Amino acid sequence: MTLSTRNVMVGLAAGLAVLALWASGMGTVIHVPGDYPTIQQGIDAAAGGDTVLVGDGVYTGPENKNLDFGGKALRVTSELGPAATAIDCENDGRGFYFHTGEDSLSVVEGFTIRNGYVGTLGGGIYCLGASPSIVRTVIIGCQSDAGGAIACESASPLIEGSTMSENDGGLNGGGALFCWQGSFPIVSNSILWGNMPDEIAVVNGNPAVRYSDVAGGRAGVGNIACDPLFVNVLAGDYSLSYDSPCLDSGDPLAGVPDGGGDRLDMGAFEHLIPYNDLALSFTNTPDSVAQGSRVSWDVSFTNPLSIPVTVDVWFDVSSQIRCAIIMEYRDVTVPPQTTHNRTLSLPVPNAAPLGQYTIHGRVGVMDMIDGGVYDAENFIVEILEGHALSYVESSSGLGYPQLEAGRTELEMGDVDGDGHPDIVSIGDHGSPYINTNEHGIMVWFGDGTGTWSVYQNGNFGYGGVALGDVNNDGLMDVGYAMHHNYSGNDFGDQLIEVALGDGTGQNWQPWDDGLATNGETWGMFGTDFADVDNDGDLDLVSNSFGAGSGVHVYLNQGDGTWVQSFGFLEGNSTDDIVFGDVNGDGNADFAAAHEYGTVYLGDGAGNYVLADGNLPPPGWVGRFGPDLGDVNNDGGDDLSYCDGSGGVHVWLWAGDTTWTDVSAGLPAGGPYETTQLFDMDVDGNVDVLAFGEGLVTVWRGDGVGGWVQATQFTLPNPGYFAAFRVGVDADHNGYPDIVLVDEEGSWINRTNHLRFFKEASSPQSLSVRPTYPRGGEVFIIGSVRFIDWVSGVPGQEALAVKLELSTDGPGGPWTTIADGLPNNGRYQWTVAGNQSLDCYIQYTVVAGQDTATAVTAMPFTIASAD
Repeated sequence: MTLSTRNVMVGLAAGLAVLALWASGMGTVIHVPGDYPTIQQGIDAAAGGDTVLVGDGVYTGPENKNLDFGGKALRVTSELGPAATAIDCENDGRGFYFHTGEDSLSVVEGFTIRNGYVGTLGGGIYCLGASPSIVRTVIIGCQSDAGGAIACESASPLIEGSTMSENDGGLNGGGALFCWQGSFPIVSNSILWGNMPDEIAVVNGNPAVRYSDVAGGRAGVGNIACDPLFVNVLAGDYSLSYDSPCLDSGDPLAGVPDGGGDRLDMGAFEHLIPYNDLALSFTNTPDSVAQGSRVSWDVSFTNPLSIPVTVDVWFDVSSQIRCAIIMEYRDVTVPPQTTHNRTLSLPVPNAAPLGQYTIHGRVGVMDMIDGGVYDAENFIVEILEGHALSYVESSSGLGYPQLEAGRTELEMGDVDGDGHPDIVSIGDHGSPYINTNEHGIMVWFGDGTGTWSVYQNGNFGYGGVALGDVNNDGLMDVGYAMHHNYSGNDFGDQLIEVALGDGTGQNWQPWDDGLATNGETWGMFGTDFADVDNDGDLDLVSNSFGAGSGVHVYLNQGDGTWVQSFGFLEGNSTDDIVFGDVNGDGNADFAAAHEYGTVYLGDGAGNYVLADGNLPPPGWVGRFGPDLGDVNNDGGDDLSYCDGSGGVHVWLWAGDTTWTDVSAGLPAGGPYETTQLFDMDVDGNVDVLAFGEGLVTVWRGDGVGGWVQATQFTLPNPGYFAAFRVGVDADHNGYPDIVLVDEEGSWINRTNHLRFFKEASSPQSLSVRPTYPRGGEVFIIGSVRFIDWVSGVPGQEALAVKLELSTDGPGGPWTTIADGLPNNGRYQWTVAGNQSLDCYIQYTVVAGQDTATAVTAMPFTIASAD
C-alpha cells in the first residue's frame, strides 16, 4: 500500500491521541508486534480498558484475521492509520468477528481490511449480537454472500469516519453494509462507494446514515451521492483528492484533526490543508429555497499575509442523488491583510428533486495535482416545493363597458401617492369606462385590497399609456399615444402627449410641445418611458398601430419640450413597445411589435440600431406582445413574444446581435396573443406569462431558460386579448398581480372587460423582497432608473419604506437614497454614488413597531457615462 506524507500525518495525529490516553493512565497499552507478534495474541493478552496498538505494516496469517475481542471492551488501533496498517485476509476469512455482546466500548480503529472472503456474512467485519465501534477504517476488496464489507445480525454497531469500496455482497447484496434480524447500525462521516451489487441491503432493521457519501443516494442529514474522487484507487490510495466533494462535508459538530481545516471530511482520511492562513467563510446562507428560485450566499476569504496571494475559488453542489460543479472563478488576487467579499447566486431548476443539498466551496489552486486546497467550506440547503401561484379575481369597482371591443393599454402605478397602486388607461374605443362617452385619462384608484373607484379626465382617442415623473417633482405624470384625437384644446389634441399630474390623479397639465411632429398622422399607440440619453429626465418611445406611422423616440428637454432623436415611418405593427437594457451597457434599448424589426439597441445619446440578428423574421405585423426581462440573471434583458400561431417564445441575448432560443417547455402553438416577463413568485428568476383567447398561463422560470407551468386560469368567451400588464402588487400580499382587458360576448356585440386578478396567498408576517435591480445591471450616474419591490403586509397598516445604497458590498456602509416613502413598490431614482462593481440596495419596510429588511441578491454596477 502506498503511504503518502499527508496520510502519515493524519495517522500520527491519531497516534498522539492514543499517547494522550496512555498518559492519563487509562488502561495498559499492548504493542504489536513489539509485545506480541500477532494482533490476536495482543487482544488475548489485553484486559478490559486496554489498548492494543498495532504498528505499521501488512498483517497476514491465521492470527491476524477473524480477530475476536471475546467480549472485551478494548481499543484495537493502528499507530499510523489505515494508509500504513493493513490486515490482508488473503481471500480466506474476514478481518474481525464480533459475537460476544461487544458494545461501543469495543473499538476497531485505523486499519485497512482487504481481501476478505467468507461464504456466509460479512467479508470484512461480521457483527452477530454485538455493537462495536468501527472507526476510521478502510474496507476494500472483500466478498461474502451478504455484506461484502460489514454484515450486522441483531447488531447495531457505530461506523464512524470509514471508507468501504470495491466490496461484493453476493446474492444477498449490501456490498458495503448488510442488515438483518433487527439491526440498526449508525453510519456517520463515511464513504460507501463502488460496492456491488448495491451499497446497503436491509432485510430487517434500519441503518441510520448521516453526513456520508453513499453511491445511489441515501436519506439522512448531510448525505451526498457524489464520486468521492479518491486519489488513486488502482494504487490502493483511498484518500481524497483536493477537489473531492467529501472535503469538509462531515458532521459540522465533530472534532477535526490538526491541519484538517475547519470541518471534518467524510471517509477514513482527513485531507490536510497545506496552507491554513487563507481562510474561506460563508455567511447569510439560506436554510431552504424553493424549486425554480435561487440560492444566494456571501463568500469571503482573508489573506492575513504581508504579500498578495492569487487563488482560485470553486464550488460544487451535491445531494443524495446527484453532484455537479456549479461555479468557479480563477486568478483572484487578494491584497495583503485584505478580505475578498463576493455574493454568489445560483438558479435552482424547476424540476430539482426536493431534499437536502450541500454547497461545497474551495479556495486554493485548481490545477495543483495534490494539496491544492488552502481552505474549504460548505453549507446545507434544503430544496422545498416552489410557491404555488394562484389568482382570484378582484374587480369590484372596475365595472362593465358600454362601448365596443378593441385594443387598449394599461399601466399600474401609485398615481395619487397613497401607497396603493392604481390602474391607468386612456381613450374611447375599447375603453372599459362606462359613465360617459368621453374617455380621456382614466384612473381606477386602488384601496390596497383589490377594490377600485374610477375618475376620468379629458376626451380623446384610445391608445397606449406610460407612467413616470417626467419633470422630477415627485408626482406621477402620464405619457400616452392615441390612435386618433378628438380634443380641440391642448389636452388631447395631438397623437403623442405627456401630461403632468398634481398628485391627485384627477388633474393633468399638458407638457408636450414637440411631440408627434415627425410625420405621425394617425394610429400611434404603444408608449413607454425611460431615460434614453442618461441626463436625468425620462424620455418617450411610441409605436404605431397598423397605420404606417412608425416608431419614434423623443428626448425630454426638461422644460415641457421634446426633440425627436430617432424614428421612422411606414411599416405595419401590433401596437406594443417596451424599454429595457438588452446588452447590459446601462443605455435604454427597446422592443417593438413592428414588421421592420423588434429589438433596437440605444447608444445613450438617443440613437438606435436594429439588433434582431438571428431571431426569426418578425412577420408582416411584427411579433405579437413582445416584452423584455432578464431571464438568465446576467444583467441584460431577454425577449419574449408570441408568433402568428399562438406559440410562446423566449430568446436570450447572447451578445453581438446573437440570440439563443430557450423556448423548449413553452407551447409552440396555441391561443396566445401577448406575453409578459416578470418574477411572479418572487423567487429571483423571471417567469413568462401569456394571454389570449380566454386563457392566461404562467410558466415558472429557473434562471437558465427552463420553464414549467405554474398556474393557469380562464376568462369568459371568447376572451380575446385587448390589454395585459403584470408586476405590481396592488393588494400588498408580497406577490405581483395581473390586470387585463379582454373581449367578451358574441361577435357583433363584443365589449371589453377590465379585470384585476390578485395572487391568492395571505402574508403571515411583514416582508419586503426586491424585484429590481436584480443584479448585474449597469446604472449610469445621473440617469433615471427605477427601484422596485413587493411587500407582504398582514392587515393594512400604514407603512413607510427606506431605501439605502452600498457601493462596497452587501454589508454596507449604507447611504440613504430615500426615506419615508409610501409602500407602493416603486421609486424613481436619479442615480448617485461612486463608480463601483459591487453595489447593493437595502430595502426597509416599517409598520408600527414591526420592521422587515432585504438586500438585493446580487451586485449591480454604477458607472459614469464616459
